[in-house]
Amino acid sequence: MKIYTHFEAVPSRVLGVLRLLRSAGTQGVPDESITRLLQPLPLRRDNDADTMSTKTLAALKELSSDGHALIDERADKRGRVGLVLADSLLAVPDDGFDSAARAAIKRAVLRPTVGGLPNQFVDVMAWMSWLPACSMPEDHAAFKLRLAASGLDLDAYGLGNDQRWDNVIYWGRFTGLLWQRTREACAGVVADATTFLREATNVIFASNSTLQVHEFRTRLGEACSALDGGASSTRIASVMASRQVIGDDHETRLSPSVCLALRTLKQAGALDYGCPDDQRKFLLMTGNEKISFVSRGSATP
Repeated sequence: MKIYTHFEAVPSRVLGVLRLLRSAGTQGVPDESITRLLQPLPLRRDNDADTMSTKTLAALKELSSDGHALIDERADKRGRVGLVLADSLLAVPDDGFDSAARAAIKRAVLRPTVGGLPNQFVDVMAWMSWLPACSMPEDHAAFKLRLAASGLDLDAYGLGNDQRWDNVIYWGRFTGLLWQRTREACAGVVADATTFLREATNVIFASNSTLQVHEFRTRLGEACSALDGGASSTRIASVMASRQVIGDDHETRLSPSVCLALRTLKQAGALDYGCPDDQRKFLLMTGNEKISFVSRGSATP
């Protein structure tokens, strides 16, 4: 998936369409009506200038595939093709809809494969997760140079365009894998999985209160392929190591993004971790801190 190649398909617009479909209920809304609502004719340069709305709808339809149903397409009595919200989202109570819709979009965006091929957005997030916060690129050009130097093909990922990088950052922030220190485009970006990990704590731990760190990493990768233990993270780390961007010992370490998240959540009391002196099975965090277990904290929701 290259959700970021649709410049116009930012998270807020995708969520806005789902809200619109929610209000329409089982009747749905014709595509042409959604287009007019997203881009009213008086605001267009000409009547056919509906790129923003058509690209947003295209992105939403791409997201709603491979078993990640967000919407359904159907024709109304007049034969007009339109969209209706997926049954799973229509069944959510009103007070929980926004939360459920956001979660469903995140799952769709972060699925490991699209049409049987690696999800390229997830690959880019995996790449960023291995970049230390203190040395993140600070502008579009720097991001492009660093990606290429890491062994990833800029053209294959469709990231030669500055606007696409901006959309990568938008979606990375939405999924809880990035945040920004500034409002400047593509500047102050930090790869930090704190928000994602906080939201996924119950899924990762299930009925367990404590996990050995290798099991924690496996479950984290199952929850998000872009993070440690995930197929994308493992594959991208190997490519980066082959270019000596990260060390050959990456399999014995946690990524900077996950380390930052664990430290933040430990300080907040949401998680705890450590490594007894006599423990022989452990992984290394940034700064060569040893970690052999991760457990729920007293402040876990």
